Amino acid sequence: MDKREDYELILNDLKLSQNEDEVVEHITKIIKVFSPDFYKNDLYENTYFKSLIPEIKESVSSELEKIKLSLKEEIRSIEQELIKMNKRGISSVNDKDISKLRDLKKECIILIHELDNRLEDLYFL
Repeated sequence: MDKREDYELILNDLKLSQNEDEVVEHITKIIKVFSPDFYKNDLYENTYFKSLIPEIKESVSSELEKIKLSLKEEIRSIEQELIKMNKRGISSVNDKDISKLRDLKKECIILIHELDNRLEDLYFL
């Protein structure tokens, strides 16, 4: 299933929601998972959905910031481990443990950039 199909399924669930809690849950999921290109028109065309976006936006932003902080702490931890290994004389890029740590650090950095992009998208909603 591609991203568009995933979006359409959640959007359909949103439209079939029976109460405000379900609506908030589905809008939150949409805002967390998809870029505004997917949902902007659908959510803003409905005045009820649109009215809920500011509070959901704050909640999602807060969650994303927490995840971002967690990733930054993970990067610091990885860097400390690399320094310890370097002090023990393990510094070769051919060492599997160092390569894994460096790859993990790169993945964390990529995720932080993705979170930054998502947070920027949320800011302009």
